[in-house]
Parts: sequence; C-alpha cells; structure tokens
Amino acid sequence: MNPLTPDLIETVKQFNGFFTGLSNSLQHSIPDQRLSATELEVLQAIHQQENCRSSTLIQQLGIDPGYLSRMLKSFENDQLVSRRKVPNDARTQYIQLTGKGKKLIGLAAEYLNTQVSNLLKPVPEAQHDHLIRAMKTIQDVFSAGAGADAHQDIVFRHTLEPGDLGYLIYLHGSIEATELGYNHTYEPYVIKEFSEFLQTYNPVKDRIWMATYKGEIVAAAAILAQSRHLAQLRWFFVHPDYRGLGLGKRMLQDALDFCKDKLYQKINIFVTNEQTTMIEMLEKAGFRKSGEKYLQLFGKYVYEQRYDKDHYWS
Repeated sequence: MNPLTPDLIETVKQFNGFFTGLSNSLQHSIPDQRLSATELEVLQAIHQQENCRSSTLIQQLGIDPGYLSRMLKSFENDQLVSRRKVPNDARTQYIQLTGKGKKLIGLAAEYLNTQVSNLLKPVPEAQHDHLIRAMKTIQDVFSAGAGADAHQDIVFRHTLEPGDLGYLIYLHGSIEATELGYNHTYEPYVIKEFSEFLQTYNPVKDRIWMATYKGEIVAAAAILAQSRHLAQLRWFFVHPDYRGLGLGKRMLQDALDFCKDKLYQKINIFVTNEQTTMIEMLEKAGFRKSGEKYLQLFGKYVYEQRYDKDHYWS
C-alpha cells in the first residue's frame, strides 16, 4: 500500500471544505417547507422502494433507529407517509408515501434541479463532460469502483469514436510519461504519432482496440501494418488503476488473433527495459527479444528493446 503523502491529505481537506460550501449552496428543502435534507433523503428512499421497511432505511441510510422512528411518526402526522401490514408478518409494516408525500418529493426534485442549473450556469459547456468524468472518478475511487468490481462494467471495442485519439494522447502523453519518467518531449512525439496514424489508418489491415469503463478509455493496443506480411504492435498500455484485471492479456490476444486472420508472418514491438510487466506478458505470448540499444529517450537513458513474434498463423 502506498503511503499517504501530506500533499494528498491536504488536497482532500481542501476539497472537503470546497465541497461543503458547494453543498450548503444547494438548499435541498423547498421554500416554506420545514424539512431538513435528511428528512427529504428518507422520503426519497421510501419513494424509490416498492415495499419499504424501517430496517431497510436504517441499513441503507445509516440512520439511528430512534431518530428514524420519530421522523416517521412526524411524517404520519403530516400525512406524508402511511403504513400497511406485511402479509403473514403482523409485527412488520411497509412504509409508503401518500399522495401528499409524492407531490412534495416532486416539488423538491424540481426545486433542486433549478438550484443545480443555476449553480452550473457559469460553467462553460465545453467543460461539462470534464466535470462529469471528474465527479465519477471521485465516486469510483472512494467506492473502490476502479478495481475488481469494475471488471463487469468494462466494454471492449475496436471502432474509433470522436474524442478517442485525444484521450489516447492523454493516456500516453501524460499518465504513461509520468509513470516512465519521461520529460515534456514525449507528449509532442505521441501527438505526432497519433496524427500520422489517423491519416493512414486502414481498418482492413490496421486495428486499434480500446477497453472503456463508464465511457473512459482505460486500456488500448493497436496493430499497424508495416508491409504485406509485417505488422507492429503499438500503444499497448493499461491505466495503472485498472491493472490486474486481465485487460492487457485480453487486448494482446485480440491483437494476435487479428494478425492471424490477416496472415501477418511477423509482429514486432519496441519497448524499454523498464517495462518489465509488459515484457513478461510478451514473452509468455511467444515474443523474443531481437535487438537492444542504449540511448537517450525523452530525457533519460534507457535500453530500447525490440521484440518479435514469427509465423504466428502457421
């Protein structure tokens, strides 16, 4: 487990203060209604469940049983909720909203939507998608969404969509560069490579694979034709937060299957000696080191290595 740095702790504290102020600016209650945010949350939870019980609310919302009991009694007095017996269980009752309660929830939703809309008015439209991704990322990190539980939500595709190349450039030019210790010259190199790829891309002989989680690319690999019988494996990368899920193995196998289908006789890839996990994966798939040279690359000295796989399809 990585140690918690003072910078991380301070950043979380600052964000918490900012978010608290943001939350306070969104008054969940309705004008002229004396309901707290917690009370509205309970009413909303009741509304969302067909057969709601007190025990379910306690578990779902983490609310004190005594506090909930007093709250429900107040709701009944205000004719916001009613109770009905559970068949074959005289000790338990279902809680449901009355017509008045449903109307109140509807008004609260409309009021909150208006407040959020007003809050977002100064945010440029071009920043909306970025804001959504950032908020989802924070939720995923704190709910352990970006891990084993996320595996079932990962989608694989090999069709390019608007914005894909921009995000792939970010993955390599920023995240991979930071991980490998490259300097600022790496990102322009990545931009140039992807720009040339876009101009020459031919889906008949080339292919790029992407793994996405909630719409964001978290892994990628590509096969680019070098000649009729030679192909190169490029841009093979898995986001650090999504490693250990088998994404790399899946994408490598898809790439090899594509090469077999296209009858490429040789596949090569260039890596550095520091990419040990990738090298191990390549060797297990039948790649062998065919060359190595020591050079200065993006602000550091490394051994650039070439790995080849011959006659995969035969």
